[in-house]
Amino acid sequence: MFRLNLSGINSNKVDSSETSNEIKFRGVVDEIFWEDEKSSRFGFHFRPNEKAPVPTRSGTKFRRDFVCFAQMKECVEDTYLEISGNWNPIREDRDEAVFSAKSCLYVDDDEDGAKAMLRFCFGPATSLKIIAEGFDDDAMEAWTCFRDDEDAFISKIEDVKGVGPKRVRVAREKYEDHMAMEVLYTKFKRYGLSLAQALKVYDKYGTRTQANMEKNP
Repeated sequence: MFRLNLSGINSNKVDSSETSNEIKFRGVVDEIFWEDEKSSRFGFHFRPNEKAPVPTRSGTKFRRDFVCFAQMKECVEDTYLEISGNWNPIREDRDEAVFSAKSCLYVDDDEDGAKAMLRFCFGPATSLKIIAEGFDDDAMEAWTCFRDDEDAFISKIEDVKGVGPKRVRVAREKYEDHMAMEVLYTKFKRYGLSLAQALKVYDKYGTRTQANMEKNP
């Protein structure tokens, strides 16, 4: 659910740094099969960019998808994410491990990520029109322009039917709200707050959350 630009992170790369033993995958939320609204937890099938090495009772098997559980503000099928976490021990009633994601991030530094961010801001149909008609099918250019230069973006899409300055401003507000939540969650983690607790605070104070935290942590 959070956007983070992670240049140099490869698909399915295991982070072996001293500060983290978490595994990172990039891919798509394929099917949501479980949701707990109270705790904002979801269970879903995740389809990584490349086959993932999944621990099973008979050894490691490379799978095109695997089961993942995560705590998120929202979970939408066909969303492109980078997930970071670890494999849980294999339960008695399962033949293979499930992945426990500690973070689920929107990313925008590859083509799939750029398309996902535009879908997030404008919706599936409109984002496709913007990419095709305004930017000659160049998703990265479309996203970078929207993110970095709103006036230039509006100029580029002036001939795209149904996408005017008002629609762009609404999309921009959605993006900025999303970015604010990402920054705030980073701050929440310093105080040992879970995502569920962070979301409750943000739902109460909204964009005033950061200012309130700085005044009274």
